[in-house]
Amino acid sequence: MDGVETVLAIEQLCAAQALDFRAPLKAGVGPRTAHAIVREEITHAEQDRLFGKDIEVSLALLRSQRVLQAVERELGPLN
Repeated sequence: MDGVETVLAIEQLCAAQALDFRAPLKAGVGPRTAHAIVREEITHAEQDRLFGKDIEVSLALLRSQRVLQAVERELGPLN
């Protein structure tokens, strides 16, 4: 499962970065909530950098289910 989780953690990072670049447009409530949680832990990448630590933090967020829990608080249970 670790490989799949790592891919999901990288996808989570990429999604947060993509939402940053879409400003001033706003995503829906769920994506905005998820973005806010990710950005509490991982800063926007203004330039290329080593992303190993960011991936580790994103993986920890994924495993902790903090993002999922925050989104479900806003939207209700996701099935």
